[in-house]
Amino acid sequence: MNGKRILVGQLSGAAAKRSAGTSTRTFPPRRFAIAHIALDDSPLKAPRKEPSLETVKGKAGIIAPLALSIVVSFAAPANAGEGKSAMTVANGKRVSIEYTLTLEDHTKVDSNVGAEPLTYTQGSREILPALQEALLGLKEGDTKHVTLSPEDGYGPVDPAAFQTVEKNLIPENARHVGAQLLARDASGHTQRVRVHEVKDDTVVVDLNHPLAGKTLVFDVRVLKIAEGAD
Repeated sequence: MNGKRILVGQLSGAAAKRSAGTSTRTFPPRRFAIAHIALDDSPLKAPRKEPSLETVKGKAGIIAPLALSIVVSFAAPANAGEGKSAMTVANGKRVSIEYTLTLEDHTKVDSNVGAEPLTYTQGSREILPALQEALLGLKEGDTKHVTLSPEDGYGPVDPAAFQTVEKNLIPENARHVGAQLLARDASGHTQRVRVHEVKDDTVVVDLNHPLAGKTLVFDVRVLKIAEGAD
């Protein structure tokens, strides 16, 4: 996963914005009746060019609204503040960060370290709300280690998000478990899906977000804080 992606559909990796409702999960956002499926050869991102937080139309990205689960630790460099802005992360500020997202087993999912920073407006829900909450009050140069439960991320795996389709809808070279496809419904809406099971005449596809059911571990460094647009 690369680019602004996961955090909301933004951290280098993958994700999409969530609505400001009380629900912590909006993926998938509606019943999706598959009408057509094609190979998806695009990288999984958190929903846009958001550092691993890209958004799939109608989906919530990795960094979409979440409720912070656990803040494991916080560390500020010894020279923090030297030559840095005195501003802190607060609503309305434009914040640039670098981050690495891993799972509990230490599998790296996404990172923009050494690449273009992820820049967002604090409080705008451009990245996962729970992550934004964890960054409040930090200064340039500060780092933070944040752990989000599945409920604060992409939610638990939803059994209703598995659909069975006719095998002839699936490209022949994608009729294997794990194949990533791009599905389209009769209205033209698209959604990424994965092959979950291949049967004799049908295929079960999974519409859950790839990180559904996963605990997300973020290591974030604040690179820059600036005044937001009026």
